[in-house]
Amino acid sequence: MSMRQDALAATAEMISAIEKIGASNRSGRAVATVGRIDCLPNTSNVIPGFCRFALDVRDSDAQVLDEVVQTIYETCHNIAESRNVTLQIIASPRTPPVHLPENIKVLLERSAISRHMPYMRLTSGAVHDAAVMSHVTDVGMLFVPSKEGRSHVPEESTEYSDMYACTMILHDVVTALCR
Repeated sequence: MSMRQDALAATAEMISAIEKIGASNRSGRAVATVGRIDCLPNTSNVIPGFCRFALDVRDSDAQVLDEVVQTIYETCHNIAESRNVTLQIIASPRTPPVHLPENIKVLLERSAISRHMPYMRLTSGAVHDAAVMSHVTDVGMLFVPSKEGRSHVPEESTEYSDMYACTMILHDVVTALCR
């Protein structure tokens, strides 16, 4: 066992470390997710010689994002070195955090209040169309409540009354912006 260079065991240790780094960042908002692993030869009786995993790291503060990514890189390099495996990091282009204009947030809140709709400001870590469109115009985001907060999964369920209410809020904001 001491002579093995097990790529999957190294990957598992890295993923566990990534989870801890994501949970302990200074902003308290950063997230680090490994959602895909490829392992070769992917059989039960052969020591894995190759693993590839995809990592997604997000935070609304660009400096914290950079710090978390750097900590993950250093930690993974240390794990690779201690396990005597080769590590190659191929970084994808980074999408910087987008901060939505205050005036749009205020318009959304005012409409929710006037329609007696409960609301809350929240930070979305996901990259939405708003991130792309923010380079062209001011943008805002309106999230429709979903049962148990679930989204982008088969269990997602939103009441028609909530969809209607959010559509009316959107109408109010677009109308106000057109004035």
